[in-house]
Amino acid sequence: MAEFEKRAWWNLCVAVGAVVLFAAFWIVTRKPAASAGAFGILGLSGMPFFRLRQPASDERDREIDRKSMMAAMSLFWILIVIGAVGMGVRLGWDTLVQVPVWAFSAVIWGGWIVILTAKSAASIRMYRAG
Repeated sequence: MAEFEKRAWWNLCVAVGAVVLFAAFWIVTRKPAASAGAFGILGLSGMPFFRLRQPASDERDREIDRKSMMAAMSLFWILIVIGAVGMGVRLGWDTLVQVPVWAFSAVIWGGWIVILTAKSAASIRMYRAG
């Protein structure tokens, strides 16, 4: 198994763990603001990148990384557009909306989870495909 594939598995597990922890805290506390602290676990997604030396990579690794990042950002962009247009259609384009601070940070962390999960899943799929 390549080092970059191991990193993809690690990040996929961290993203799933953060979602599970968020859901568990939300169920127990019944307050989404209190459960937003669960997203701190996403900091673990950066752990493999703090090694002293970078693992050896070849053209295949760089191409897989480029393609998986393109897939992740494409999915994220599609979800952002659907969310923005969906809110406008659902609530009306002239509606004023007050958003709590925890919801704003949850959108940012949610976007990071989407990108991390999609990039990891695409990388694993491409490594497995050969």
